Amino acid sequence: IGRFDSADAVQDYLDDADIVLLEPEDIEEEPTAASDASIALTTVRSDLANEEDSEESFVKGRIQIAGVGDLEQGGATLFYLDREADRNILIILSDTAETNADAFGLLLDNKFNECAVNADIAVCQTANPEQKLLPSVRSSRIDKILVVSDDAGQPRENGQTSLVDYTEVLSASYNVKDWVISEDGNPDLAELQEYDAVIWTTGDYWDDSINEEDTELLKQYIQAGGNLILSGASIAFDWDHTDFMSSVLHADYLTFGEQTDIELSLPDHPIADGFTEGAVFTFTTSISAAETSAIDVVNYTSDARVVFRRGPESEYPGAPTVIAFEDDRSKIAYFAFPFYHLPSGVRALLLDNTVDWFTRKPLDLPAEADYQPFEIGDGGGNEETPPPEDGGEGQEGDTGDEGDQNGDNGDNGDNGDNGDGGDQGDQGGDEGEGDQGDGTGP
Repeated sequence: IGRFDSADAVQDYLDDADIVLLEPEDIEEEPTAASDASIALTTVRSDLANEEDSEESFVKGRIQIAGVGDLEQGGATLFYLDREADRNILIILSDTAETNADAFGLLLDNKFNECAVNADIAVCQTANPEQKLLPSVRSSRIDKILVVSDDAGQPRENGQTSLVDYTEVLSASYNVKDWVISEDGNPDLAELQEYDAVIWTTGDYWDDSINEEDTELLKQYIQAGGNLILSGASIAFDWDHTDFMSSVLHADYLTFGEQTDIELSLPDHPIADGFTEGAVFTFTTSISAAETSAIDVVNYTSDARVVFRRGPESEYPGAPTVIAFEDDRSKIAYFAFPFYHLPSGVRALLLDNTVDWFTRKPLDLPAEADYQPFEIGDGGGNEETPPPEDGGEGQEGDTGDEGDQNGDNGDNGDNGDNGDGGDQGDQGGDEGEGDQGDGTGP
């Protein structure tokens, strides 16, 4: 039992059976031997054949069998039974560890005979060959933008998705189409690919804020190539420990916590153009405590970059909150908070920069050595409790009347003492008449 690329130990047996394993670089440009028309094979040939270049006719290489022809190695398992006078030797060679495992399944189910090419040899396609991806369809010129307002989850208080905020910024410069899930249903891949960029926004919705069907759609969109902005308070909470997190968001869910500001982290990134190094932006005072109390706290993956992080007045300061990923197929910006929480001027510059970034040549992937994941430390976590829908009263103690939204937040001060707003450094002054408690309710 082994792999095609390490079959030296059984080479003598393969030679006796007139079986030759050819890697793509070993294949000469010559006509392929004609197959015996009397033998029906279930093995699937690659559909990427290039008639002018025989080497391109096979994805992973050939299994060349005398009297049969050339078969694809990719995703295949070769069974050869060497019959001798006093013993029989069964040789099993596969493309990968996965196809090795599939081979045992065929043996146990007694199904390998269904792909036999003669009495002693079977070649079974147990997985698709590793196909070459089609060229990316990502546009580097942005004209048409689709904004998907995903309101299919559970709303907090006002149930805002940021649709209005996105369209207000973009409509002056781009052809913008809005798509509301509750009214228009779920878009399909063809619909997304009608546009040069897609914005998928869930705002303050949670609990299946993006449903499973749409996560699969977004994975397909990115695999084909595209420009994507995702934003919302609870996307990571809903899809923790899934490949949607790693392949689309390029983030890992940690916990959730109050967020009231963002801080510039990577000033030389195109998305940060025009922002002052070290700048901190406080969320607008028009939003309620319930809307800021349970926002995803995330980490970033090693192939992405952190452009903004949680600000100093938020819980878990320093955690990534604007994450950018780019390669030669796609560009993805993930805003791990509701977009409408930002002041209007910050919203406009951040969004304009992100769309402009879509038009630029992709940067190289970050070096693994530069990866510095955020560590949550002993700040506590709320992994087992879902984000509250309407604030609640906390698990222990009463948060009081919230001190008239954190002591009126004063005049927003200089983003340091935050005016006279109940001594913001104590996380909202006296918080009304009650104690903060240690519960997770906002």
